Amino acid sequence: MTDLRTRLRAATPDLVAPNWTLYTLRAEEVEFWQADPDRRHMRLRYRLEDDWTKELLWP
Repeated sequence: MTDLRTRLRAATPDLVAPNWTLYTLRAEEVEFWQADPDRRHMRLRYRLEDDWTKELLWP
């Protein structure tokens, strides 16, 4: 990662501000919530096991 950052800054020094920070997330679980005007909201959870599995939480 550091080598790539160094090459990018050398090629285009004004592309990214030097004080910016890069964060990486490695999600093991993600939940999505979709609102419904009639309050029949949908909740889905995705879990990373060997592959992503989907689970309906509500309704």
